[in-house]
Amino acid sequence: MGPDTSMVSKIERQNAVANYLLDNPQASPAEISEALCITDRNLRHIINSLIDSGTIARCKRSEDSRWYRFVLNTRHLGKSGGQSAESNQLSQLEVVATQLEKRGLWRRAATVWAELSRMQKTVTGVAMIASRRNRCIRLGRA
Repeated sequence: MGPDTSMVSKIERQNAVANYLLDNPQASPAEISEALCITDRNLRHIINSLIDSGTIARCKRSEDSRWYRFVLNTRHLGKSGGQSAESNQLSQLEVVATQLEKRGLWRRAATVWAELSRMQKTVTGVAMIASRRNRCIRLGRA
């Protein structure tokens, strides 16, 4: 048996969307869908999985301040060799939060994500961390 072809095509489509956003920052869903020949429904599913994984983040349109466009999260592009102490602390806290999530300690993980949110310097970083924190809060209530 070979690899599951549906999983391979899903990963290929996610990579295609991420690469498109690398070349075309702040692209709208319609632009992405048209350029990559992906249906709107499939694109929404791909975008949601990329947002949940932290690869991309939503950003607001300046005209009407709706969450409409998407940007590639720069931390997933590759980490530079000369990381500062602050970025090391950020990555350590991210690992701690992920481990707490795996253990099912949702409230503790949400607290760590909140601390990470306070340490972020960009709106994109805050939005990405906020989505992870809100997910932990939702799962903690269940």
